[in-house]
This record gives sequence, structure tokens and C-alpha cells, in this order.
Amino acid sequence: ACLYTTPNPSWNTIQIGESGEIDIQITQNTAFDDNGNPVGTGLDVDFVIWGPFEPGYNFCEDGVLDQGCPDPGNCPNNTFDPSFYPYGNIIDCSYSIYSVENLTIENALAGEVYILLVTNYSNNPGIIQIEQTNSGEEGAGSTISEIEVNLGTDLTFCGLPEYEIIADSPFGDYYEWYLDGEFIDSTFENSVIITESGEYSVIVYDEQCGSSAEDSVQINLFPEAYASTANNLVECDDASNDGVENFDLSIQNEQILSGQDPNEYFISYFESLEDAQTENNPLTLNYTNIINPQQIFARVEHVDAVSSNSGCYSISDFTIEVISSELSICNIPEGISPNGDGFNDRFVLENYQVNSLKIYNRYGKLVYNVNDYNNDWEGQSDDGNKLPVGTYFYHIVYDDNLEKTGWIYINY
Repeated sequence: ACLYTTPNPSWNTIQIGESGEIDIQITQNTAFDDNGNPVGTGLDVDFVIWGPFEPGYNFCEDGVLDQGCPDPGNCPNNTFDPSFYPYGNIIDCSYSIYSVENLTIENALAGEVYILLVTNYSNNPGIIQIEQTNSGEEGAGSTISEIEVNLGTDLTFCGLPEYEIIADSPFGDYYEWYLDGEFIDSTFENSVIITESGEYSVIVYDEQCGSSAEDSVQINLFPEAYASTANNLVECDDASNDGVENFDLSIQNEQILSGQDPNEYFISYFESLEDAQTENNPLTLNYTNIINPQQIFARVEHVDAVSSNSGCYSISDFTIEVISSELSICNIPEGISPNGDGFNDRFVLENYQVNSLKIYNRYGKLVYNVNDYNNDWEGQSDDGNKLPVGTYFYHIVYDDNLEKTGWIYINY
């Protein structure tokens, strides 16, 4: 560069901690006392400094560091022409005969990297001291900077399949990534793409200074949940005619999930929208109405999001109603005897349109399922086999998508 020769070169990296002006003094001496003062014989020291560069930039490649102004012979000594520099990426340069040299980096910005070449022109054994002389002064920057890393705040996403975590670390050269304490990747890049929830941590290394820093962040990637609209549910009033009955809310699960895996999505029921939103006062599945008719709210969320306050949920509503026992839908047979004698052989549902009929055994297994029912169930399963004697439970969707549940006994 501006130095005609580079005897006994010493390469140094200067990283800027706080922005501002940086004044540096380079001293070469045969001895220093415990306070860093030169107490021996001064030795000729020369230097050239380049910059600024981005952290991690390969300044060793050919052509990166300017070698002249434009030729080496055109570069003056800063002691004779202090206003000449910078030139290109040469920030300052001196090849005087003195044992003490001074340089200035004006308007240095935090995170910048500068390359300092110091030479021992005397060819005699000596100690080189490099120190900032304006530390703490008004407008001064800083070269004393411990490496830091920041992954940001904890985040939750609903329905986002992947997310890029970025490690903000100006001096970072190398990154090790962990998920819940287990190593997952190492990279020279300051980011990683994740596809699952967990606590992610990174250890970042500053290879130029031999230091490291660590940070962690919780990232939740919860699947989107959908609460589909369910049909209204009715029960027939008993002899008390008080408009109060028990409802099996679990009957609504299949419609509300609408194809979502019941092992992965959780449904809870509430009396008010506010309770559903705050997940307070969930109802038991065997629920007794408090008014008639009554609106019920269903909340659906992925099992990983339950009680997370993530907002990754969906809400729908339906009505439960106790109806008069005099209505035809309340006069459903409580048993059939499909033995071929022509009497009570079929499950006959008259005076209303049955959109669908589902029959469950006492273990809750669906054994018969048909749409647009035509009064032709004779106790057979979906595969046509005769069901065993016993009590079964029906789920009827009728007329304008009203729902009715109850039991029926099969006896041959």
C-alpha cells in the first residue's frame, strides 16, 4: 500500500463498538511498565489502515485492499500531509522514522471493521502497543466492544408453515443453532429457517476476537384452526314441561371440526362469546340449558395452542332448544323388533324430512350412517350385517338442519 516495504508485519482487526471518531496511537518500544508506559528504547514503527468493511468480509482476497494512491509511490506520509487521507479504502498511513504514530478514523459507525497493518521497520525486537487515546471524550467512538446477539422477542404465528429467525450480531462470524437445547445446525449465515415450535437459541462466535455470545427466543408455529357451523340441537321436553333438558354437546364435534383430526384439535364449549374468547368457564359435554332457546359457542384450537393465549383459535355458535313433547319429532320409537313379522320391523320416522341418520353402539362407535333416510333401517350395520340385541343411540338431522338425539332398543 502506501508503505514501500512491510518488514515484520502485524495484521490487526479493529471493530467499532460505538459510533464516533476514533483516535489511535501506535507505540513501539523495547519495554513498557505495568501502567503501559514506554520505558525502554523507542523503535521505528509504520502503519496503514483500510476500511470500512462489513463484519465477516474477506479482506484477504486480491484487490480488496487498495495498494496505492493510485500507485504506492503517490501515497504521502500523514505526518507531512495530514489532510490527504482517506484515499480509496486507505483510511490513514504513515512511514515516519518515529516510534510513535497516530491515526484517526472519522465518523466510524458501530459494527464496521477496519484492517490495521503495523510494521517494525527497525528490524529490532520490540513490543507494539495499540490504544485508543480519545476514549470517553465527547463525540468519541469506541473500539472496546464485546460481541452481542439479539434474536428478538418471543413470537407466535397461526397457520405459518415456516419462519426465519435472524440473529442480530454485527461482529458475528459463525453461528450454532439449538432447538430446546438440542443442536440443529451451524452456519456462517446469521439466520435459520424453522418449521416447528420451540425455544431456539444461538451461540455466535467472533472469530477475529475469540469471543462468543448467546441468546434465545420462543417461536410458536401453531396450525390454523377452523370452527365450522353446526346444526342447531333440540331435545324434547319431559313431563315437567319446564323447558330444561340435558344436551350431549359432543354430538356437535364432528360437524364443528369438519375433517380436522380430533386427536390434534380440541373443542370446548361456552355460554358466551366472551368466555369463548378468554377460555373461561368451559362447559361440560353433558350440559343442562339455563334458558330456552340458548346460544352455545364452540372454540376450536390445535392441541399445542391450548392455554397458550396465542389467539390461534376459531369460534362458531349454534342453538340448543327444548321443544314440546307433543311435536312429531318427539314421538320417535324407542325400539324395533326386525324379525320379519311385519310389525315394528323398521325404524319409522314420519311427518318430517330426515336429512341424515346415524346409529351408534353403546361404545360410541358409528355402526350405521345414511343421508336422506327413507324409513328402511331394520337393525343392520353399514356392511349389511344384523346388529346384536341391545341399546343403540341415534343422531338425526331433520327439516331445516335441526338435530335430535336419543336411544333405541333392538330386540329380535
